[in-house]
Amino acid sequence: MIDRVYAVLRRRAALDWWIGRTMPMEDVQDRPGADRRRIIAGLVLLEGWSADRIAGSFDGGTYRPEQLTDIERAMAKALEGNTLLSPSSRSGCGWNFPNGSATACIVSSANGWSRRCRPC
Repeated sequence: MIDRVYAVLRRRAALDWWIGRTMPMEDVQDRPGADRRRIIAGLVLLEGWSADRIAGSFDGGTYRPEQLTDIERAMAKALEGNTLLSPSSRSGCGWNFPNGSATACIVSSANGWSRRCRPC
């Protein structure tokens, strides 16, 4: 559980980027449910869970989260098949640079390649 929470906290900007592309803007800005949506998005994008599997785990049973809302289920369904760094997320948020970061950066790997990226 701790690993799952840390993964979501560490990748907050990228998860918020994905959430913002799958939900109506007024729902994205709903702060009370933001952490729950990040957990749901993390299960899909980081761990490969399907919307059905999430719905089965979010069933409101003893010691389990409340049932998914229709909006949360639609979000999970829309995220299926993507990963945190799917090609469409290669903006700054896909690389986990939140708003307000420098306007450009270089990301390098051990293989020596680099890619110019911009924060969202």
